[in-house]
Amino acid sequence: MRERADELAVLDALVADVGAGGGGFAVIAGAAGIGKSSLLAEARARAAAADFSVLHARGTEIERPFAYGIVRQLFETLVKTSGAHRRVKLFDGAATRRCSPHRQRR
Repeated sequence: MRERADELAVLDALVADVGAGGGGFAVIAGAAGIGKSSLLAEARARAAAADFSVLHARGTEIERPFAYGIVRQLFETLVKTSGAHRRVKLFDGAATRRCSPHRQRR
C-alpha cells in the first residue's frame, strides 16, 4: 500500500479524530480497478486495530429490490450475535420501533 500513502494518511487522521471524539466520513471514488476495495479493506483493518467496532456491507444488484437491503446487511450480524441486553441498547432511542396508535395491539 506504499502507493496509497497519502490516502492512508488521510484515513489515519480521520480514525484519530473519531477516536478523540470528533466525527467525519471519507468518500473513496474512482474508476474500476484502481484499488478502492483494497483501500477500504485497509481502512477497516486500521480502524479495527484502533479498537473500533467495524461494520461493512457491499451494495450489489441483490439489494436493489429490497427496501433498506444494504442497511440490513450492515447491521444483521451485529444484531444476531448480540445478547438480549445488548439488543435492547441497540434499539434504544432513535432506533426504537414506533407504531402508530391505530396499529398497536390491545
